[in-house]
Amino acid sequence: MDKLFTFLESDQNYARVLKWANVVIVAVAIYMLGVLLFAFPNK
Repeated sequence: MDKLFTFLESDQNYARVLKWANVVIVAVAIYMLGVLLFAFPNK
């Protein structure tokens, strides 16, 4: 846990982690929307 915090204290690493977190969140959101859009018309 301490290792993670020292890693995040570096601004560059923190920005990179945030960027990847946003990419993952957006990808999951698009995937969920796609699943919903495909699932409902097929019922």
